[in-house]
Amino acid sequence: MTIHLGELFESESGDKKIRSALLKALKENHQEGFDYLKFKKALQQLKEMGLDEETAFKSAFATASTMGLTKSKLKKSSDHYLNVLKKEQRVFAEALGNQILTKIDAKKNKTESYQKEIEVCKNKIEELKRTIDLLEQKISQVDSEVEKDRDRIEKTKEDFNRSFSEIFESIEKDVSLINQHL
Repeated sequence: MTIHLGELFESESGDKKIRSALLKALKENHQEGFDYLKFKKALQQLKEMGLDEETAFKSAFATASTMGLTKSKLKKSSDHYLNVLKKEQRVFAEALGNQILTKIDAKKNKTESYQKEIEVCKNKIEELKRTIDLLEQKISQVDSEVEKDRDRIEKTKEDFNRSFSEIFESIEKDVSLINQHL
């Protein structure tokens, strides 16, 4: 059974690149045998055939159990994929922190340094006026870059959180339904 994770976790919202990266992580950590993803695919196919949720869950599980799947193995498999997503979340948070350090904090430090230099230049004679004007332009440019970078990083963060939450909640819902129906 070929599993297309994009179809298994469909969504119109969120950043497609981030969603694709999360789904790639799930695919790269795919487990052998009849696992949670194959169970979810079978469940999806049964629902598409018009079966109600409970019947679909029981039918998918009954079929999967003939291949050695137990409720415990199914839960362990779904936990595996949740852990894969959590690892991706940690990696993203670390990368986000590094972006903040390199793109915002470093530029803020530049701004503070330029402002100090401006104060020194203002105390000098009139010939330093051109230096002050140049530094003020740099501050404006850096502040503009900081705002653009902050907005971009915040959007990326929101897109990640939205995509992460959708996939995570989908798996959690399935786990709840597994517990409810199996």
